[in-house]
Amino acid sequence: KPYEIFTGKLENIEIPNNIEAGEIVKIRHDNALKTYNFIHKEGIIENISKVSNKTYWNYGKMISGMLRHGMPLLSAIDLISRLSWEEEHINTWKNGVVRALKKFIKDGEVIGLKCDNCGSNHVIFENGCSTCKECGHSGCS
Repeated sequence: KPYEIFTGKLENIEIPNNIEAGEIVKIRHDNALKTYNFIHKEGIIENISKVSNKTYWNYGKMISGMLRHGMPLLSAIDLISRLSWEEEHINTWKNGVVRALKKFIKDGEVIGLKCDNCGSNHVIFENGCSTCKECGHSGCS
């Protein structure tokens, strides 16, 4: 289950397209501050909070807080997916966050939603979509 999310648009720094994974390392400093470094196969981006767009960084902090304090993952996904902004680039970011969080829902997991088509409560998560086991309706169709 995800506990924290690091997401955002880096400003003045490019991550090569071939970087698909890495590790976020928290650095605690003597003055009680902490910074985060992103370590990947080609190097390190130090203090990612300082090079990230503040809007994205702050939404990431908010989502992390929701997850850390027990908001059910499906509720967080639903809330994030219903956010809307005038700027299209933020909506694209939002869709990416939702896609990433959905990876933590197991196929076959009952997700507590009502089917939009038949009203059944037997809706499961399957192949990245909500799917009704009664009528077969999919949230992705």
